[in-house]
Amino acid sequence: MTCAYLLGPTGFIANAGLPLSDRGFRYGMSVFETIAIRNGAPLLADEHLTRLSESAAAADFRPPAGWLEATRSLMTRPPVED
Repeated sequence: MTCAYLLGPTGFIANAGLPLSDRGFRYGMSVFETIAIRNGAPLLADEHLTRLSESAAAADFRPPAGWLEATRSLMTRPPVED
């Protein structure tokens, strides 16, 4: 995988990605979580989403409304198999 999926105000942005070479991504200048996917199923998704919520709150970062629901929806049908 060479990109991260981007969340917009109404859900994940189709065909959009953030290159892993992006400075903010490389140096952790944002709030993000990496979730492994095996055989089309996210591993420990609830734990990752809890940690993501807590990290955003600690950084005083306010994600767009509906982000958690959009992320949970994405996890029911991940865009990659592994």
